[in-house]
Amino acid sequence: KVKKSFKISKVIIVILLCILLIGVVTYFQKNPLIKEVYRNEEATNGAVQIIEKSFNDFNPQLIKELKYVDVFYEDMEGSKEGYILRSQFSKEGTNKMYLNSHFQTDPPVLTAMVIAHEATHILQLKNQPEMDCIDMEVAAFLTQAYLYFLINDADQHTLNQAAMQYEDPTSKSVLNMAKIFNTKFKECCKEDWQCWSNGLRKEINEMVLSSKTYQKQCRLN
Repeated sequence: KVKKSFKISKVIIVILLCILLIGVVTYFQKNPLIKEVYRNEEATNGAVQIIEKSFNDFNPQLIKELKYVDVFYEDMEGSKEGYILRSQFSKEGTNKMYLNSHFQTDPPVLTAMVIAHEATHILQLKNQPEMDCIDMEVAAFLTQAYLYFLINDADQHTLNQAAMQYEDPTSKSVLNMAKIFNTKFKECCKEDWQCWSNGLRKEINEMVLSSKTYQKQCRLN
């Protein structure tokens, strides 16, 4: 009886170990320790050209910074658009930016929005490393908003159509831009930059604060 019980126990342990092993393998298939990242110069250059054309006079510092940024694409969840890693940040050298792989095939104007957002964060780490998390995001979305304002009507239409496909914060913010701008232009004179710029900042601040993504990221809960 003792031997029989011992054999049964061994079988149970083996079964449990197999179940555990299957679970571990499945987890790391979905969450690999080393994720595959890759460049796509064509997609990146198309987006950067839009930023350079639009921000040539408005934000030359960001254009200059992009010359020292390597853009990589990575398979991510649909709710994520991209990120930079503080642990990889270099104040003097080249910095890395990681974007959701779908931006390789999206219209360049949508990819430009994400690159402009993440590049703003790189500038913040260089110039204002102690900046508040919410303020960082508001400033990055403001960069997107100004880019949206400076591109032509056809690119705005293309951008809105492309953004409808995704649930990430950048795509969602794009869909709010036209609404925000139209509201502010009615409240202010279009030529009154300070009026609608202040109103835009207030709207974006509320948008960031109400986002569950940034509530979690900025540890507001």
